[in-house]
Amino acid sequence: MKTALLGAAAVLIALAAVPANAGQLFGAIAISQNASNWGKSYDYSTQEAANDRALSECRGTLKGRTDDCKLTTDAPAPWCVAVAVKYQADGTYGAWGSAAGKTTGTARVNAMDECAKWAKDTCSEVVVDLCSQYN
Repeated sequence: MKTALLGAAAVLIALAAVPANAGQLFGAIAISQNASNWGKSYDYSTQEAANDRALSECRGTLKGRTDDCKLTTDAPAPWCVAVAVKYQADGTYGAWGSAAGKTTGTARVNAMDECAKWAKDTCSEVVVDLCSQYN
């Protein structure tokens, strides 16, 4: 599921919330290792629309670099999700990990733990998190 640590990789974390008296909502996170940036979306009525927005935001940060923004991982709501990274010497994202949790804090801790598994070291920071509005 993960690509080589130095290779181009991205992650999507899709959220779907089903609150009482409301339709299902979706969100997404896309990360570019190449540009060391990300895009996110939330509260869209379809997963496709959420994915398109997250990819659009991610691609807007590329500044001429190769497009490596991809959607790869799903997590159902009403959960929070987070992505943590370990920076390489040149400042780009090396290893990364994503995870869900019932709170932002739990998702962030879980993402740091997941990233550390791939980095075989402590990761640098959580670069983005997202919760369903109904969480």
